[in-house]
Amino acid sequence: MASNALAQIDWSAWTGLEPIPLGLLSDGDPATADLRLEGVLGSGGAYAYGLQLTAGLEYRFGTTAADDGFAELALLVDPDDGGVLWGNAAALGALGFDSEAAGAQAAQPVAVDADDQLVLLVAATLERDGGGPVDPGVPGGPFLLEAHADVPPQPEFTDNAVYRFVKLSNGMYFYTASEAERALIETSYPDLRFEGPVFVGDDMPREGWVPVYRFANLVNGSYFYTADLAERDTIIETRADLRFEGEAFWVPGEPAENTLPVYKLINLDTGGYLFTSNPVEKLYALLQGGWQDEGIAFQSLVPQPAAPAPSESGPLGETGLDEAQPLGPDADASGTETMAQTSTDTALLDGQTEPPEVVLIGQASPEPDLAVDGTGL
Repeated sequence: MASNALAQIDWSAWTGLEPIPLGLLSDGDPATADLRLEGVLGSGGAYAYGLQLTAGLEYRFGTTAADDGFAELALLVDPDDGGVLWGNAAALGALGFDSEAAGAQAAQPVAVDADDQLVLLVAATLERDGGGPVDPGVPGGPFLLEAHADVPPQPEFTDNAVYRFVKLSNGMYFYTASEAERALIETSYPDLRFEGPVFVGDDMPREGWVPVYRFANLVNGSYFYTADLAERDTIIETRADLRFEGEAFWVPGEPAENTLPVYKLINLDTGGYLFTSNPVEKLYALLQGGWQDEGIAFQSLVPQPAAPAPSESGPLGETGLDEAQPLGPDADASGTETMAQTSTDTALLDGQTEPPEVVLIGQASPEPDLAVDGTGL
C-alpha cells in the first residue's frame, strides 16, 4: 500500500475498466481548475482516468453533487497496490469513514514523493466482482469533477525573538520562541520573571536551520539547550537527571553575514546555564566570577533595528549620538534597556580597570529550588 494511503481497495476487481489517459498540468493559477471532467454515469457505471502526478506539485480534487441527489463516488488510486490517496466524501463514506472524517479528508491536497502514474476512478458504486458492478441496478447520474495542480504555497517565515525568563526561586534561565508559551508563563508562572528578547530564531523549521533541543534538570531546576545532535543523543542515553523536552526553537545552521554567535556560560556554583548573543553581557558575567565560558552554543539571526522614534533634534546623525552603541547586560535584542543598570557599558570598554558594580539579572541563589513540575517550568 502507498505509504500515505487513506485506505485500500481490491484493484483487481476493476481490471476490466481501461483507464483513459489524461494530462493534468498546472496553469499557474490556484483559483482555476486545471482539469474538468463532466459526464453521466449509467446504472452501476464507472469511468477510470489515468493521471501522471509530478513530485513537487500539490493536487486538489473536488466533486459537485447534482441537484437530483445523485452523489458519484470518486477515488484517486494507486493501481499497483490499490492504495487510496484521495476520495470524495461519498466514496470515503462508502469505505467506512464517518461523515466528519470523510469531509475533512476529501478537502486535503495530495502530493507524491516521486512522479507516479495513478488512476482517478469515478463510479456509481464501489461494489465490484471483477466483471462489473455487483448490483448493476445501482442508479447513476451526472457527475462533475475538477482537479487542480499547483505549486504548494511556501510558508511565510517570520523571525521570532527568543525570550528569556529567570526563575526567581533559583535564578535559572528559561528560553522560548513561542508566543503561546511566553503568554502561558506570564499568566500562570509568577515565579518566572520575563526578561525580554535576547536573540533571534524561529518557532518553526526552515531549510538550512537546525533545532535547538531543551532539557530540564530534575535536580537543580535549570534548563539546558543544545543544537548538537550528538550531544542531545548522549544526554538522552546517559543523563537520567535531564528530562528531554523536544525542540524549543530553530536557529541558522551555519555562521553567515546575517548571523551572530550565541554564547554558553555555566554557573560553577549552581550548574545553571546562561545563553546570550550579547558579548557585553557575557563579559560582565565572567568578570563577576562564578561563570565559565563554554564557547559558542549556536547561531542567532542579527536583530533587525527598530525604526527610530521621531526626535526634535533632527534626523539620525544630527543628534550627536554614535551610530552604534553596545548593548548592556540588561538590553534586549533590539537594544532597548529592560532593567536598571548601575553603570554604563562604555565605562568598562574604555579601559576601566575595575568592573562597575553590577548584579547580573538571574544570578542563581545558593539554595536552588529542587522542585520541577511536569511542564519543565
